[in-house]
Amino acid sequence: MVVPALQLKKGYDRIKRATEERAEMRNAEDRERARRQASGKGGSEKTRQVRLWAYSGPLMVAGFKDFLDLFLIGSSPLVGTVVTICFFLLIFFLLLIKDDLTVRMKPVFLFQAGGALMFATGVEGFAFLLNFLPIGLGIVFGIYFREKQYALSFGIPKKASA
Repeated sequence: MVVPALQLKKGYDRIKRATEERAEMRNAEDRERARRQASGKGGSEKTRQVRLWAYSGPLMVAGFKDFLDLFLIGSSPLVGTVVTICFFLLIFFLLLIKDDLTVRMKPVFLFQAGGALMFATGVEGFAFLLNFLPIGLGIVFGIYFREKQYALSFGIPKKASA
C-alpha cells in the first residue's frame, strides 16, 4: 500500500502543530503555577523559592575542595583529578537530595546543573594550570544565581533570598 506524499505531509503538519500547542500549554501552566505560588493562592502546593541557605551543603563541599586545591593537596596531576571528580560527584548528590533548590522541574534542573558540574570537572580536573582557581565555588554560585534569575522571571518574590 503506497501512501501519497500529500497525506504524509498533512500528517507531519498535524503532529508538528500538536507538539507546538502542547509546549505552549505546558509553559502557560508553569507560569500560572508560579504566579499562584508567589501570590500565596497555591492551595495545597507549598511555595518554592530559591534560597541561598539551600545551597549551603554544596557550597561548603566546593569551598573545602577549593581549599585543598589552593594548598596543593588536590593540585597534583593524578590525585587532583581523582579528588576533583569525587568532590563534584558529592556536590551533584547533594543537589540530587535537596528539594528546595529550584522552581523548575527536578529532572530539568539536575540535567542543567549536572552539565555545569561535568564541564567544571573537565576544566579543573584536566587543565592542571587552572587547578588552584576556585572553580567549584564559582560553579555552585553560578547554579544558584541562574536558578534565582529563573525564579524571578516567573514573578516569584525576591524578598527571601537567604
